[in-house]
Amino acid sequence: MKKQIVLNQDNKYQQLFKCFRNNEINNILIVCGKHCQKLIVFQNIKKLCEEDNISMYIFDEFQANPKYEAVCNGVKLFREHNCKAIIAIGGGSAMDVAKCIKMFCYMDETEHFFKQKILSNEVLLAAIPTTAGTGAESTRFAVIYYEGEKLSVSDDCGLPDVVILETSSLKELSEYQRKVTALDALAHGIESYWSANSTEESRNLSKDTISGFFLFYKGYLLNQEKENREMLLVANMAGRAINITQTTAAHAMSYKISSMYDIAHGHAVGICLPIVLKYMISHMNKCCDIRGKDFLESTFREIAYAAGCNDIECTANKLEQLIVKELQLEIPKLNNYTELEQLYQSVNYERLKNNPIRLEVSDLIEIYQDIFNEKRG
Repeated sequence: MKKQIVLNQDNKYQQLFKCFRNNEINNILIVCGKHCQKLIVFQNIKKLCEEDNISMYIFDEFQANPKYEAVCNGVKLFREHNCKAIIAIGGGSAMDVAKCIKMFCYMDETEHFFKQKILSNEVLLAAIPTTAGTGAESTRFAVIYYEGEKLSVSDDCGLPDVVILETSSLKELSEYQRKVTALDALAHGIESYWSANSTEESRNLSKDTISGFFLFYKGYLLNQEKENREMLLVANMAGRAINITQTTAAHAMSYKISSMYDIAHGHAVGICLPIVLKYMISHMNKCCDIRGKDFLESTFREIAYAAGCNDIECTANKLEQLIVKELQLEIPKLNNYTELEQLYQSVNYERLKNNPIRLEVSDLIEIYQDIFNEKRG
């Protein structure tokens, strides 16, 4: 797996443009939403492009949960102007679009991109996150939608070459955005830790993610400069961890909740996380991690210590109190069995293979019912 360059020093933009000069890059594509074009980071990029006589072309014709057609339009713009580099500025959607443009840019445009083999290429991809949450700047994954269906793509080619961590963009986040993006980072850290795919490297990243979250999230919610900077690093570490292991049950069960009840992804993951954890604790006999039940129990203890708890039961309760009491994130109302059926049928069973406890349909139903139990908390 290729290594990234992560820039967070005062001269980070100059270092990026030095890379452009060294590679004789004169045309770049900027992938960002319209709101990002008002940010300091965008103005910095624009100024340096003017100074270095680099032509920049802006692609902003995409929305949250971006569609395949938008990516096709981005590829077309990239080709029209013979771009040699891409800079993604924004949250997960901008990152997903930029990654797909890079992965698809030299494919046959007359055939559906997802039916073709991804071609590795030398297009330089830089990522500048404007939230401290998804960690998408440090993953090889992207998600886009085609005819209402979620399509996932994963390839080392999609991993950004350069990451710039810029705290100024975080100052514009709303309180709700801060809560839900930080929860996404925490979920990445915890799920990566317990993943059946965990490695020594991913576990070290996860440990630092979890401890860092609980150390800095309160100041981050208050928009304090130091904590903003630290939470950017926490989210980045979480992204690096999940890039190794992929997500597990809490994420797999959250996506339909987010779309069905129109809540942010981190909100949905947050309300799933402690309930999934509690269920796993009480069903250790269904451990499917090849390293065994003892290894999983040891992992849970390590997660607990990273979260500042004595045991994993305490951790699950701490997570539940964090989400319901402290962050005051509402739990949607489950209206009928039809909604429950839609939820469990939506779960990606490939993601469940990463989970250390085997979960079947009956398990998912029980977990979903517990997630939506309004008596809880």
